[in-house]
Amino acid sequence: MSLALRYEYVRENNFIENDDDIDTIVNRNQKDKLLSIVKEKNIAVGIHNENIIQLYVDNLGPFDIYFYDDLDNDDILIKWDDGPLYMKKDIYALKEIIFHNYKVYVPANPEAITVYVYGPNWYLPKSKSDMDYYPSWGNNPRQLKN
Repeated sequence: MSLALRYEYVRENNFIENDDDIDTIVNRNQKDKLLSIVKEKNIAVGIHNENIIQLYVDNLGPFDIYFYDDLDNDDILIKWDDGPLYMKKDIYALKEIIFHNYKVYVPANPEAITVYVYGPNWYLPKSKSDMDYYPSWGNNPRQLKN
């Protein structure tokens, strides 16, 4: 599932100006399998910690893969910058769309995911070079509380 595409698909129906990466999520229980493939295929790695791995393939990238935890309730937790909680029903079942002539999969409810991440003004056009482009998880009403 592409996290960036939810924003680009929902609001822009195009790529975001100056957006230079692809973001996706993988269940944490698949992390060892992914790392094994990265090593086997000799894929270049940028950032790598317990919550993210950044990959470069054939001089393309970065491809940011965030690891999520599937919680016992109806939530998914991405641990990054105080990470957001997403409702499983807003993500699954993924829906297939055609985006720039490519078949891709986006969350079941991309509008809800976009509001969780970018807040109620998500629909206002911005580029990645804008100072306030970057998400503020504080806007997420479903943020995990300590």
